[in-house]
Amino acid sequence: MAESSPNPSSGSQEHLLGSADFILSNTLDCIAAVDQDWRYIYLNDRARLAIAGGRDLVGMNFWDAFPGAAGHPLGDAYKKTMSDGVVRELEAFFEPLDQWFACRVVRIAEGVVTFFRVTTRERKQDSALSAISARLQSIFGNLDLGVTVLDSRGFILEANRAAEKLLGIPNDQLCGLSVNSPEWRAIDVNGRQIAAGEFPAMVALRTGTVVRQFVMGVFNPGSGDRRWLSVDAFPIRTIGNAPPSHVYVIFSDITERQEEENELRLSRSFMEIAQRVTSIGSAAIDLRTGKWNWSEETCRIYGVDPHEFMPSAQSIAPLIHPSDREAVLCAPEMAQKGLTPPTIEYRIRRPNGEERLLRRDAVLIYDDLGQVIGVVGAVQDVTDIRAREQEKELLRAQLNHAQRLDALGRFAGGIAHDLNNTLVPVLTLSDVLASSFSENDDRRKLIEMIKRAAERGRDLVRQVLTFTRRDAPNRQRVELVEFLESSMGFIRASIPKTVEVVYRISRVPPIFADPSQIHQVLMNLVANAAHAIGEGRGTIEIALAEGNLNGAPVLANRAASFAIMSVIDTGCGMDAELQDRVFEPFFTTKGVGVGTGLGLSVVHGIVTAHGGAITVKSAPGAGARFDVYLPFAER
Repeated sequence: MAESSPNPSSGSQEHLLGSADFILSNTLDCIAAVDQDWRYIYLNDRARLAIAGGRDLVGMNFWDAFPGAAGHPLGDAYKKTMSDGVVRELEAFFEPLDQWFACRVVRIAEGVVTFFRVTTRERKQDSALSAISARLQSIFGNLDLGVTVLDSRGFILEANRAAEKLLGIPNDQLCGLSVNSPEWRAIDVNGRQIAAGEFPAMVALRTGTVVRQFVMGVFNPGSGDRRWLSVDAFPIRTIGNAPPSHVYVIFSDITERQEEENELRLSRSFMEIAQRVTSIGSAAIDLRTGKWNWSEETCRIYGVDPHEFMPSAQSIAPLIHPSDREAVLCAPEMAQKGLTPPTIEYRIRRPNGEERLLRRDAVLIYDDLGQVIGVVGAVQDVTDIRAREQEKELLRAQLNHAQRLDALGRFAGGIAHDLNNTLVPVLTLSDVLASSFSENDDRRKLIEMIKRAAERGRDLVRQVLTFTRRDAPNRQRVELVEFLESSMGFIRASIPKTVEVVYRISRVPPIFADPSQIHQVLMNLVANAAHAIGEGRGTIEIALAEGNLNGAPVLANRAASFAIMSVIDTGCGMDAELQDRVFEPFFTTKGVGVGTGLGLSVVHGIVTAHGGAITVKSAPGAGARFDVYLPFAER
């Protein structure tokens, strides 16, 4: 089968595209590249127009396309660079195309790339340029400003005495240097190295437009330090709208000014970093001009873009809570009266809808005559600080409540043990005495009444002991969904028919618990809800979901999520004082003889023994919600 003519590989083209930065930094105008087999793999548009009349030579052999290159300086340069990898620059007349070419031949991994431009027209313009240079020599030779003339390739042709002094390079060494020369060590104001193509002269040559006040730092070998220059570049066209053939570069030394600006910029940078670390921004108002000035940190605190947002009373007013707006915006008026604006905390709503709490401290600024000329404020986002303070207060209250319950529990436990010891002989002797009388004997009935009272006391003791028990319950894996479903019949039977029961149950992972004790928790909460509703109509909602503590007491169990069993009623509700005491033993809002005041305290003891927590949310007339947090079994 006939062998097809080789084409450049897609990998070569991809690699060449990957070398774009290298190519662009060395290009003059035209780019042409051949692989190691001398086949063209890339030509840009200028190259095709310059050497092929617009034809695409990709895939053609260089020596076939230009037979006249063999033995020509251009062809020799190609061969040598392909062989030894040395970069070569030359300018030569190529007879087959009847043109002068300025070339730079560079070895790359795929082969050789040539950066070149047609210089025939420039050759013809040299004489005209010489005349212009002669006339200008007497002018710029005595200027205090540095002046250099560069050709279209970026080589310095002429330089005045001021340029020698400012650049620290003698004229005989300066002329002939190009923008590619490493001597410059050029950087911009941010300390970034300036590529040759970004020099003002090259930008002016490339775009044909004037470049003004470009600031760059160059190394001055004469003084041994870096000098900062403000550079203007003026492209020169000798024929109509043709590309510039030369560029005049005029520059002045601004080292002192630039160093002051760098110090100021560094100082501002340090201040911005300090404000960002401390989350404290600054805001200033110039009373002479009415201008507001915010730091970037202040803009961040307000949630606005520092590059787009223009601070003023009108622009920030919509961000401030209406109730706080006057207190914030009166600062300029107070300052004009010589009054320091007070320290305030105020609310804002960021453009994204997020609400934050801010603190502002302000001081007045005076001129040399003692007149107030401005006000400066420190702005701090204290939202998280205040939230932590509230959380700390909540934890302190929870700790006090837990300590109070513990003290009551210990006290009740001691009484319960003593009472239990007292009831044992009563119950025992009641049985003995009752057996000594007949069934119809009134004395037997009285003894049985004593026994029932003692049994009721024993049950009361058991509840107290359940509340005070410290040992872990007998646990097993419990599926709460099935548990609640099996409890529905008991719940319905235990409350009045006028109370509707609604279930909102979601599947959650199993827990480790004592089923009988969890049943006791549920039934106590339901009974408490039914009592809160009373004889009228109402609703009890029983819910099960997965969630986090969400403001519940901090637990030793640091599980990420819990099973949350909730009992919600539409009853009479409770005020804050009742909520604080609702889990205390013997505390009840029921009438005499109706309750013992141990139901919710027992619930609290059971839940705590299971490593969980219980919370209550209520308000008078708004019902109550009890949330029981139980940790999941290990998965």
